[in-house]
Amino acid sequence: MDYKLKLKRVNIPTSELLDDLRMVSKKINKDSFPMDLYEKYGNFQRGVFKRRFGSWNNALNEAGLKILKRNNIPETELIDDLKRVAQKIGRKTFSMDLYENNGQFSRGIYKRRFGSWNNALSKAGFQIYKKMGTYNRMDANDEELFSNIAMVWEKLGKQPTQANLDSNISKFHSSKYKRRFGTYNNALIAFVKWAESGGKENIEIPNLKTEIFINESDKGHKTRRDINWRLRFLTMRRDNFKCKYCGRSPATDPLIILHVDHIKAWTNGGETILENLQTLCSKCNTGKSNL
Repeated sequence: MDYKLKLKRVNIPTSELLDDLRMVSKKINKDSFPMDLYEKYGNFQRGVFKRRFGSWNNALNEAGLKILKRNNIPETELIDDLKRVAQKIGRKTFSMDLYENNGQFSRGIYKRRFGSWNNALSKAGFQIYKKMGTYNRMDANDEELFSNIAMVWEKLGKQPTQANLDSNISKFHSSKYKRRFGTYNNALIAFVKWAESGGKENIEIPNLKTEIFINESDKGHKTRRDINWRLRFLTMRRDNFKCKYCGRSPATDPLIILHVDHIKAWTNGGETILENLQTLCSKCNTGKSNL
């Protein structure tokens, strides 16, 4: 199976970045918009614009759009944005990196206004941030990290961005992957290699027919009934994270929940192998079960 990851591009032409801002402006019919709204419709991550132009406002200005933020931002507005981000990501404390991936302002504004990042968090009523947060613990192994990517990918119906890993649907922050693999791109490459190899590095993709039954109820089968996260991911990825019956996907409708179903029922002798699995939304899967 060929996996074509959409890896982060480097040296993207400035004209392409600005054209993408204008495209989003036309699509949403607004002459200015925050980074969160851009990432919903745009093709690049907010960090690309910050690195290229120095700030989000500079990027908007270069694209001929209106500047979003103001000078001398009121303290109440800064605090409110911290609270908004906390609610969005579902955490009581967070790092500056995590804030900048989701917030409207730069870390420098908070440092200048409050003296330190923790002072700003405290002022907003949040816990002091410690790098060794429980949600980003150092003892997580590759299996946990990769299964988390698969879970986020499944919920989104598309390849997750760094910002997606910094949201409340992910168990681990993107910085965890960067520390472990060097870059986020490296983490994605390692994840796909791991998933395709069945968790063993540097081997050919197995036919996924070799799992030995362990339960009495599995006798008569060559595989287990339960579908592990690798097979779930491989099946959904093959089916483009769309329901095989109705074509709906979480990528276009966040309320859609995807299931992986046996084409030939397990009770009728069907095996848990890629060729006998299909992606269905919860509604279609329920309807199929009721037939």
